[in-house]
Amino acid sequence: MTFTAVTVLYFYGYWRFNYPKNSQYPIRGIDVSHHQGKIEWEKIKDGDLKFVFIKATEGGDFKDPEFKRNWAEASNAGLLKGAYHFFTFCKSGIEQARNFISTVPADRNSLPPVIDFEFVGNCDKRPKKDAVLKELSSFIRKIEENYEKSPIIYVTYDSYNQYL
Repeated sequence: MTFTAVTVLYFYGYWRFNYPKNSQYPIRGIDVSHHQGKIEWEKIKDGDLKFVFIKATEGGDFKDPEFKRNWAEASNAGLLKGAYHFFTFCKSGIEQARNFISTVPADRNSLPPVIDFEFVGNCDKRPKKDAVLKELSSFIRKIEENYEKSPIIYVTYDSYNQYL
């Protein structure tokens, strides 16, 4: 395989170096969204997965079209579940929190909400750090008030280094 082919496979997510051994990390989970299409939850039920994070929203108005079905079927498959929001730099934190709250039920038995905070797929704006942190903080406060849980922030090295 040439260097170019390896780079392309890695860049598009077909080949990664992040598959730790089951013995080191026995509790396993996945994240899903409409990008995976219709999930075959019965097959997942028979595997070794314990939890799933399901994409619920993005920005101020996008609602994942598969969220409601995935949310219900993950429970039927016996998985612990949580929802995630793709945070965008193009909308206010309050507007994004309202979108998430209007989509994801407050369930004491669910995993904490997750904020997907990265550059890939985000708007072209790269606001100053103070502006991003202000909006992210607003989002987090609203989420904590509604769900009574602190969210998890899923972050890439680049977005972490630039903003967090």
